[in-house]
Amino acid sequence: MLKSDLRMATVFTLFLFFTLGSYVIEVRSAKQEANSYGCVCSNYSCGCCAHLEVPKVGLNDTGCVNLTYLQKDYGISFTVTIDNLTIYNETVSARNPPPMCFGAPILKEYADLCIHFYDLNVTRHSAHGCVDLEARLNRIVVGRYKIGCFNLGNLRWKAYYNKLIQHILSNNVHA
Repeated sequence: MLKSDLRMATVFTLFLFFTLGSYVIEVRSAKQEANSYGCVCSNYSCGCCAHLEVPKVGLNDTGCVNLTYLQKDYGISFTVTIDNLTIYNETVSARNPPPMCFGAPILKEYADLCIHFYDLNVTRHSAHGCVDLEARLNRIVVGRYKIGCFNLGNLRWKAYYNKLIQHILSNNVHA
């Protein structure tokens, strides 16, 4: 059990490290992984996955984030998994959702991440919103990052997805 907790702590620490902008993924790697990892949206759901492999610390894990608009409940379901192990699963109101914070088992007293949804516009058949990520150490905010915006519902996801990939790849070329 301790080994699992240490691995989760390592994954979380590396996630903070990546989030704080200390590491840039090579464009070549992003293109190679595009078939099995990345973001996919369909109807009322979006899912994004990334594989982290750092042999020096024994890290070889896949993390995924899934977001689903719950039309009948007027809510948003948000799930974070690492190697198919759910570390966060929450459903919140789409009207004015509170920040959703989560941390690794060993580090949660010291470090966590909070997801903030804002600029929400939800109708019966679609949802639009934007997301910020907040990194905290000892409950003190050490960084805020604009993740981007999403559109769920009756939209042309393939065109949106292709535009998003091109934007990400063009930004990584200049990094």
